[in-house]
Amino acid sequence: MTCPRPAVLTVLLTTLILTGCGGERGSSADAARTVEPGAEFTLAPGESARPADGSLTVTFDKITEDSRCPKNVTCVWEGDAIAELTIATPTGRAVHRLHTNARFATSADVGGHRVQLVKVTPERLTADPIAPGAYRAVLTIRKA
Repeated sequence: MTCPRPAVLTVLLTTLILTGCGGERGSSADAARTVEPGAEFTLAPGESARPADGSLTVTFDKITEDSRCPKNVTCVWEGDAIAELTIATPTGRAVHRLHTNARFATSADVGGHRVQLVKVTPERLTADPIAPGAYRAVLTIRKA
């Protein structure tokens, strides 16, 4: 019996690694952390969370707009930030845009739960834009 050549082993190992890491991007539900009902939690872009009953998964996709008044400026109105979330249930998934300004939708009722956007961080300090990856969405999930 002969031993496999190093090149063959490399190809086999690479195939196994790529197969294990491949697939749909929708695997974030598997990486979702469990959160307590009503407790605030923070998600970075691409991160997911779900209530203990596993009935839905909330993924923070991105901030689509940020017109919040910078902290060190006096503004006529407080502005608004819009967080785009993908909320998945066993029957499907939908994109929801939740606002920081209470004049607009700050929550979504999905699958018997209310997903509430509490705030977006970091606070704006100047009119300069915030890097997309620096945003965080502070949320709660509770029974509707």
